[in-house]
Amino acid sequence: MSRTPFLFLVSAGFCALCSACGGDNLSLPDLTSPARLEAVSGTGQAGSIGTLLAEPLVVRVLDSEDHPVSNVKVTFTPGSGAAGSTVQPDTVESDGDGRASVRWALGTSAGGQTLVASVVGNSAVSASFTATAGAGQASRLEKVSGDNQTGIAGNQLQDSLVVRALDANSQPVAGVTVNWAATGGGNVSATSTVSRADGRAGVRRTLGPAAGQQATTATLADQADATVTFNSTAAVGTAGALRIEVQPAASAKSGEAFNRQPQLQLTDGNNNPVAQGGLAVSARIGSGPSGATLIGSTTASTNSQGLAVFTNLGVSGPGGTYTLDFSGPEASGVTSDAIAVSAGDAVKLAMATQPPSSTQQGATLSPAPVVRLEDASGNGVAKSGVPVTVSLTGSGTLGGTLTVATDANGRATFADLAISNASGDCTLLFASDGLQSVASSTIQVASAPSGDRSTIDAPASVEAGVSATVRVTVRDKNGTALGGIAVTLSSSGGDNSISPASATTGGDGVATFSFSSTKAEPKSLSAQVSGLTIGPTSIEVAPSAGDASQTTANVPDGRGLRTTRITVQVEDSYGNRLVTGGDAVMGNVAGANSFVGTITGVDNQDGTYTLSYTPFLSGDDFITITLNGTPIKGSPYKSHVK
Repeated sequence: MSRTPFLFLVSAGFCALCSACGGDNLSLPDLTSPARLEAVSGTGQAGSIGTLLAEPLVVRVLDSEDHPVSNVKVTFTPGSGAAGSTVQPDTVESDGDGRASVRWALGTSAGGQTLVASVVGNSAVSASFTATAGAGQASRLEKVSGDNQTGIAGNQLQDSLVVRALDANSQPVAGVTVNWAATGGGNVSATSTVSRADGRAGVRRTLGPAAGQQATTATLADQADATVTFNSTAAVGTAGALRIEVQPAASAKSGEAFNRQPQLQLTDGNNNPVAQGGLAVSARIGSGPSGATLIGSTTASTNSQGLAVFTNLGVSGPGGTYTLDFSGPEASGVTSDAIAVSAGDAVKLAMATQPPSSTQQGATLSPAPVVRLEDASGNGVAKSGVPVTVSLTGSGTLGGTLTVATDANGRATFADLAISNASGDCTLLFASDGLQSVASSTIQVASAPSGDRSTIDAPASVEAGVSATVRVTVRDKNGTALGGIAVTLSSSGGDNSISPASATTGGDGVATFSFSSTKAEPKSLSAQVSGLTIGPTSIEVAPSAGDASQTTANVPDGRGLRTTRITVQVEDSYGNRLVTGGDAVMGNVAGANSFVGTITGVDNQDGTYTLSYTPFLSGDDFITITLNGTPIKGSPYKSHVK
């Protein structure tokens, strides 16, 4: 095809167009002016904070009809989220295809970032590029704040410990895990934290209770060698407690100073020693047997190092286990370990068992007096072989063993003492060399009973099984009734009952007994008083009323027409034979004989009765015998008549 006609047609058309548009007023578009920018490539990338994106950003300058426009200067400026980013170069001219290309280094903030491209001199013609900035690879930590602080041991430091995570370009890295560890005591508020957008991470540090240097390490979670150390000093707090630096002796004697004296150290609330002098520390008994006291100085003052040293402290009191409590006006108290306190050395005698308050002349003292060895606090001292001698104060004679050695328990028992020839009240005095003596309580020595003047009153007779009242009256040689005398009553014969076994005379000198016996016979009653015998006196025990169940008969066989005699022996319910009569003994015969009827017994006045009857025929007779209307034992009896 020839080009000429085409050019002609274009020219003709162009001329016609010009004519149609009104001649001189025709206005044509400027096809060389940029109308818009097109982001060709490089948007939507992702990279680390502060690093250069992998791909360049390409923008194309177009005119109003989307034709490329060359030689147009395009500038690139950071938009939202892109603070700190850089563009290389930041201004560039479009090439023949309208394209302009730059490289973008992301800003310092993680997240979405925007870069705006615009035509120089016409910012309305622009295009945006976006990118996502992520944390860079952290390679080290740097301390920001909180190092070299000083605080009270056991308390939290005033300032937080803060580090910054940085990459190889010293750019802060967000989202990095930092591990924290406390050394030398105490703890951190979290064992791991995550860096913020500015790369910072921090914790609060609580110091351990021990005073001195303590440290805290911060380490990148995935890089053990990326570590920084914060140093801190734990200072001693104010005095608030006591600590037993030296315990008192574990064992001691009552009334003597401990052979190891307690020492108390002033401390703060974390048990750190506080060097504060002049503080008064007091001691008291915390636990132990009642009645004990502390001896020696119970208060000691702290020296310049805060140490209170006791010098002569001890316990005086009963043996047992004790503890001591220590306290100060500015310090909470503390309790010692257990202290076993035993008796001290013997310094005195004491009554362990008092003699009786009253006794008879010549009678052995009962209970027997017992004395024991004691220390100054009244504790018994178990020491054997110490001789103790007793003497009598007041008129009279003291008999028995007067010197007795203590046994393994430190006691001396005087088992056979007796007072005689005394008038009025007496006391016993016990003494031993080097020991404080002791006197007994008062002993009232009564007159001795007289066997001649003392009496037994009893009835002359009593039926078997019936109780009789027996009164023993104890008198001295002057006939004066003696109260408080122990009396025992005894009786001859058998089957006796005496109640009580022993009785004490009242103010009237009388001791009362109940006597009974089931054996009919003469009895002899005697009383024993303080080795003396009163009496004897006689009492007759007579049989009681006849008892049919105990009464028996001797029934012989009959012989024809001869008279048959039957002997009946009457006894009481205890088997005693009656010796007097008066009972109604009757016989009734029944059998083969012609004699049938009642036979009256003849009273022989010796407890026996005789029944007589004459049978008429041979055969068996059956004889029923009654005592006072009751059949006797074995009744009816059979008698065979030949």
